[in-house]
Amino acid sequence: MIVALLASLLLTVATGIVLDTGGGVLGEDAMEDIHGAAATVTLILVALHIGGVVLSSRLHRENLVRAMVTGRKRA
Repeated sequence: MIVALLASLLLTVATGIVLDTGGGVLGEDAMEDIHGAAATVTLILVALHIGGVVLSSRLHRENLVRAMVTGRKRA
């Protein structure tokens, strides 16, 4: 999941930079389509990740968000 999130973020940023500098070899329309699709995939992956954290927190009866913030889990 993390690799997919990072890859989609990288693609979104890279295509955004290409668009800002002129559209690249594929052209501006193609880059806009790729950029929009990558952004949509990123949003879907973020929603799935948050849903997974909530589900896992409830199933295991532990506050994973607190553990992520503090770096500590209850024993």
